[in-house]
Amino acid sequence: MGLYTINELIFFQEDKMKQIFTTLVLLFSVEVSIAQDFWETVPIPTGVADEIKSIAISPTDKILVGTSTFTSSKLFQSTDGGNNWTQLTYNGMIVNTIMFLPNGDILIGESMGMKKSTDNGTGWSNTNGMNPGSNPFCLTRKADGTLYAGTSTGVYKSIDNGDNWARISNGLPANNPYVYSIAVNNSGILFAGVNELITGKGVFRSTDDGQNWVQINNGMGGQYTINSIAVKGNDIYCGTIINGIFKSTDNGDNWTLVHSRTASCKSLFVTADGTILAGFNGFQAGIVYSQDNGATWIPLNTGFQTPFNINTIAQNSQGIFFTGGMTNGKLYRSTQTLTSVEDGEITPINFILHQNYPNPFNPSTKISWQVPVGSHQTLKVYDILGNEVATLVDEYRDAGSYEVEFNLKQTSSLSSGVYFYKLQAGDYVQIKKMMLMK
Repeated sequence: MGLYTINELIFFQEDKMKQIFTTLVLLFSVEVSIAQDFWETVPIPTGVADEIKSIAISPTDKILVGTSTFTSSKLFQSTDGGNNWTQLTYNGMIVNTIMFLPNGDILIGESMGMKKSTDNGTGWSNTNGMNPGSNPFCLTRKADGTLYAGTSTGVYKSIDNGDNWARISNGLPANNPYVYSIAVNNSGILFAGVNELITGKGVFRSTDDGQNWVQINNGMGGQYTINSIAVKGNDIYCGTIINGIFKSTDNGDNWTLVHSRTASCKSLFVTADGTILAGFNGFQAGIVYSQDNGATWIPLNTGFQTPFNINTIAQNSQGIFFTGGMTNGKLYRSTQTLTSVEDGEITPINFILHQNYPNPFNPSTKISWQVPVGSHQTLKVYDILGNEVATLVDEYRDAGSYEVEFNLKQTSSLSSGVYFYKLQAGDYVQIKKMMLMK
């Protein structure tokens, strides 16, 4: 962790503004502690046009990454945590989803059907039973070994490790329902995220191994395209295309919005200790995570070189995350783990002040941060001239993650423009910029 001193910030003004600063000491001279970025790029030999569609990690930490362009697909393998990669021979189409089976076999759902390898990815063969043109988007597995695939023609089931598939879509929309996500809870209940433009979309549930499906959208306020579904204990989370993340605690009978975001939630991932990660692409791209069952969500984007569109998230046995998406074929790996949650308490591993959201904002925005030790903490807002305009926090707080709202109602009238917010927690000081647009 390095230490840097902000000495001054120079503002050049027009001649008619000579009375205003030529040199401005920005919020006094302070030491700023720069935390290590959470993400780093991985040296995978993808092309700049490649989109990383899927990542899977085996129990022995073998990593498979599927990429695609408009004309081709590639499959890469790493056995050393992502430091070195081998491109496997693969002549398939777009790799939507990858699954390692307990016996070591590998399934790939691609745009022309389901493929299987029984020799560690050296050779691939087509499986049987899916309708021509079925495009498998997702896979899930029950504790008894039964496999389920969500496709462009509904849901399919396999009881022989994916060699043969049978369509089980009674109750789903009839006109080729696109099933983008599928999950099973501890009781064996299945949940499918469906998109069908004419007759229905949203979440569908099956309590009889997929033979029959019932739509369950109560509380969502409409029929939304469901891109991702994840199960945490008895709770179900679903990510929508533009309406955020919903949660159900009663097997889908009722849903509550737990994270509002105008972006497509392409990936939901639940760790062994119960942390939930959500990956978005679109206008508000990036990753957020929650360690309190969806009550609060914290950005996790430091290290991404650009606003990063997330397609997929995976984690190895050491707790290291891998993620990829639509930006220049880049694969990212976490430089650290997310600490576990014991007795409902969050213990961050370093200081982080996150970018406010939304930004630009009007009339309010949220600011979140995390601190690994207890300290007296202040969070203040300044205008571009260094004048304090609001104090949002000024008190002792324990180690943890926090979020506050900055609302224009808390201040006198502010004009559109650039503002700064400064967190000070003990010796740690961080400053970020935000934009008010009226």
